[in-house]
Parts: sequence; C-alpha cells; structure tokens
Amino acid sequence: MLTLTPLAHKVAGSVVDPQGRPIAGVRVMGRGLNYEESNFFLRSRHLEEEGDPLGSGVSDSEGRFTLTLPAGTNVTLAFRHPRWVSPRIDVAEDEKTIDPVTLQPAGSISGRVRDLATGAPVAGARVGAQFLDSPSLTNGVVGDAVSDAQGKFTLDSLEAGVYNVCLDDISGRPRATANAVAAIRVRSGEESPAELKVFDGIPLQGVVVDATTTQPLPDVLVCGQGPARPLSGNAIHASYSDERGQFTFFVPPGENSVYLLSPDVAMRGSRLGSTTVTVPENGKVPPIRLVGPVPKRPPVVRPGRGDISTKTSEGRSRRILSSSSSRRMVPEGRTVIGKVLDAEGGPLVGATIAARVITEHSSSTVSTVVSDREGTFIAKGLPHGEVTMIATRPGRVRRNDSLRQLVPGDRSTVEFTFGPVPADAAPLTGRPTPATNEPVPPSRKDRLVFVNLDPKANEFLADGPGGQGDDLNRLTQGIHAFDGVFYRIGERLIHLRAQAAPGLPDSVSAIAVGTRADRVQILHSARGDVPLGTEVGRYTVHYADGTSERIPAVYGRNLGGWYSSTLQPPVNPTHARVAWAGSNDLTDRPGSLIKIHLFTFTWKNPHPQRVITAIDVTSTTTKSELVLAGITLERDTSR
Repeated sequence: MLTLTPLAHKVAGSVVDPQGRPIAGVRVMGRGLNYEESNFFLRSRHLEEEGDPLGSGVSDSEGRFTLTLPAGTNVTLAFRHPRWVSPRIDVAEDEKTIDPVTLQPAGSISGRVRDLATGAPVAGARVGAQFLDSPSLTNGVVGDAVSDAQGKFTLDSLEAGVYNVCLDDISGRPRATANAVAAIRVRSGEESPAELKVFDGIPLQGVVVDATTTQPLPDVLVCGQGPARPLSGNAIHASYSDERGQFTFFVPPGENSVYLLSPDVAMRGSRLGSTTVTVPENGKVPPIRLVGPVPKRPPVVRPGRGDISTKTSEGRSRRILSSSSSRRMVPEGRTVIGKVLDAEGGPLVGATIAARVITEHSSSTVSTVVSDREGTFIAKGLPHGEVTMIATRPGRVRRNDSLRQLVPGDRSTVEFTFGPVPADAAPLTGRPTPATNEPVPPSRKDRLVFVNLDPKANEFLADGPGGQGDDLNRLTQGIHAFDGVFYRIGERLIHLRAQAAPGLPDSVSAIAVGTRADRVQILHSARGDVPLGTEVGRYTVHYADGTSERIPAVYGRNLGGWYSSTLQPPVNPTHARVAWAGSNDLTDRPGSLIKIHLFTFTWKNPHPQRVITAIDVTSTTTKSELVLAGITLERDTSR
C-alpha cells in the first residue's frame, strides 16, 4: 500500500567547508524516506525528472538552508554542488534543526561519448560513475550525466577514490553498449578524463525456468555484469524475464556473468541461477538457461555436528537512523597506500583489497578498496593496530587466488605481486561440470537399463538435498560406476519429505521403466538421523499385468545416513554399501570433518519374466529425508 504524507516537516541547517566557512549555492534535497516498514529511495535522475518530490532548498550566502519534508517520516537528505561532496544525512521525523554539515572538496570525471565505428560524437548518452572503495563518505551514491551535442559529459561532486564509468543507455538506441572505463582514480579538486566508445552489443539471450517444474518462469529479475558493467562494482544490466521466461541483454564481447535476484526472503538462489559466458567478437551466443529461486529449508544438524549448521538470517534489514554516525565526514584511523603488480611487474588494475581485523574470536572487514589504473590503492580509516590485508585478482572469484599480508600499526605502505594464474585457480562458477560417460564393459552393456529420473525429479543436484552448499553439485553427471554398479546420473534428483522439511513432496509416482529385469539397483541416502531399523520410505515396483511389489527403504538395512565424520563413522547397512563418499561446499568449510554419502542397494526381482512399467517412491515422513540419485535395472545374460 502506498501512503501519501503532506510536506509539513520543516527543517533548518547549514553547510560549511572543512575550515568552517559557509558554502553558498548547495542544493539540499530529500532523497529517501523511511515510513513504518517501507523504504523509498530516489536516484539523481528521479530528482531531476520529478522536481524534488520529497522537498528541497538552497543554501544562502551564510550557508544556511531550510526545507519542508514529508511529515511523519525519517528522511534522507542529499547535498548537491559541483565542487563539493557530502554525506547523506538522515533526519528523524521530530528533528527541526540539524548540526552544520561539513562538505569536502570534490573531484570530477569529464570526457566524451563517441561512436566506435565513425568516431562521431554521441549526444543523449546517459553516463554513470560507480564508486568502488569502501567505506564511502556518501555511501557510494553518485550522480549521472547526459552527453551534449558534442558528446561531452561531466560527472562532478565525486568524492576521492576509484570509479568505473559506465554507459547507462542512449535514447533511441536499445542495442547500444560500451566497454566501461574501469578503475579511474578521482582526486579532490582535480578532473579525471574518460572516453566511452559506443557500438551495438551482441545479443545475450536466455530463459529462466522453475526449479521444480522446469517450466518457464516470468517476472524474475535477471542481472548481468561484464565489460560494460565490471564485476569490481555493483552496476548491472537488469531486466525481468517475459511471459515466456525469456530475457535479452546487448553486451560487448568478452566474459559476461548473468545471474538471478529474488526479493523473497523465503527463497534462496539456485546454483544454476548464475552462469558466465564468453561472448565472441563475431557469431551468436547459444541461449543460456537459468534456474529460478528455490524455497529455503532448515538445515539438518546431527548431534555433535555443529560445524554443519547453515543458519541464515530470515528477516529483512531495516536501516537504523543515527545522526552522529551518518554525519561523520572523514573516516577515523590511519591510511595505508599500496601497489598491486602482475607477474611481469606491471600494474594490476581492478584488484580488490580487503582490510580485516582478525582476533581469536572474531573477524571483521573494515575497508575494501580497488586498485586503480596504475595498480595503486588507498585504504583509509584503518585501525591503528595490526590489520590483515587480502588482495584478490580481478575478475571472477577463484580458488587459491588471493594474497595476504599482515600490516602492523606503524606501517603505511604495502605491495602485492601476483604470479601467473595458478592451474588450480578455476573460477568458482557454482555450476556442475558437463556430463561424461564412463565406458560400460561390453559384457554388461546390453544387460543394463538406466532409468531417467529427470522427468519426475524435484531438485537439481546443484541445489539439493540441503542447499546452501550442502548438495550433490560435485557428483559427476552421466553414466558412471559406483562401487562396481553403473548408474546414470542426471542433472536432477528426487528428494522426499521429512518432519523438518514439510515443503517437500511425500511421493513421486510413475517413474517410467518399460523393461524386464532380474535386479533393481538403487543409489540413495537418508538425510537426517533416525534409529536403526526405521523405514524412511518405500519403492513400489509396478508390473504390466497390474501387480506390484514393495521395497522398504530401511535405515541401517538398505541405506545409511547422508553425513559422517571422523568422530561418527558412516552407518554400514547390512544389505547395502557405501557407493560414493564425497564432499561439497559445506563439508569443505574450515575445521569441518564431515563427508557425505550415497549407498547402493540391489533388490532381487521375484518376477523377472514380468515387464516393469514404472516405479513409485514414497516417504514415511520420519526425521530423515529420502534422497534418490539413480536407478539401474539389470538382466541376466540368459534372458
């Protein structure tokens, strides 16, 4: 519900420079408001287009200003002057006057927008500057500018630091794009140059599908980053999937990352909701598929297994207003200046450097900055004691691809030198590797029938059964032998209900088979401890003549538990064995002693002469979730 409030809250204040002298001509605007549980925030373009709907004023020759704001709300003020930069100021609903606000000298970025093919100036191009360093005096808020008839633009009122300059859009040219000018250093009182070259982007198309049904999913926010929106910052391409679940971005050649965002706190992102695509200079990019958000579930934690907890915050954050903290202009503490170099000793542009305070009981990040076009970074506001500085190579997150140094309190400079990208520094894409097939011995090839679970499955391996890294993303897809038994691993699994997971289905029916078999082999596991002998589920085998047989899934008999550790070995079922003992992101956490398991069980079919038409899987809704990854039917050579 939208609530309208009158402009009836009068506020007075003043603006001064660092020496306490008044500054005239500063435009003061209501930029955002907090009303009960709602937050609303306007970008610079909205302020210009809507005529300051939240109230505005201009400082006089004494630096004083008054303005009228919406009544009954907490309002965020923005201050605008081309030569000065200011913090955002939060004004409480009962506040009548605010203390003098100290502004700092600003820098600027100026340049031109040109057509790449002709070199002609491009008018009407909207350009934005994206601040990369943290903490920020202005919380990273910057304006945007529109190029004039000569293609010129100026982004002013910028705080000192490192920026990406991006093309937002050009009226009448929906396919227009440009490589961002990355990691520009802005200095107070100085103008930094930048030039954007515009061309028609290459279509990057895809579809969003539902995680459970795999049907097209409309109205999902799709985001993209790449050469036009570097990963070093938060600027993104953004579009909603249409009624067919489809989306299109026009992007420059190079590595582009695409991912989904869900505003619903009851949902979590799928691993398959993001991907990275290398867009070629010429030619088309095959359509990509992204999997929509999936419901959150509580973690399963066994006794003595505290290191597998996946506790997350379920609540929406709400900004707390604090006039003292919101009006601080200069970060307190010391400054460390450093360099980031590549393997040849040249500057490494766009590296991220985090400063962390690490103690025996806690770890917190106090600053995050980015190396500029000379490889230089400036970290301000650091504590006077020892900090740990961690430099990460630019681009996608990779394993084993960061450098770390302890910087004592009396040291003000530091240097990082990266070697070549290590062989084991594969990007952490979160997506499974392509399916491969292991050769089946000729003597067994014609005897095996691999049941396809995907049409009836309800979760992707990349997301289930636990989510948040507790998954089967590392289980290799395709046909593979597990302790001598061959299974076909698809991209999805069947995951059934337990008492702690009531949102899961209690059964999956009519998994298609259509063949005779002497043996049915099942690859499965029980996620969650129950007493030995507990029936956690059952399989029902249906024959063409209308008869059926039931196979109980009994904990400790034909399947065991999902988790084990060095302190608690895996359950050894009496009629099954461990087929796969693996790991995932959850088990790889520091200090974890956990492994995850799948078990193989062979059921001898009492009616090998009958055609098996289908198999059902049913949960008994205990404390354990039934996880099914594969079914294989085997015939004797005599049949």
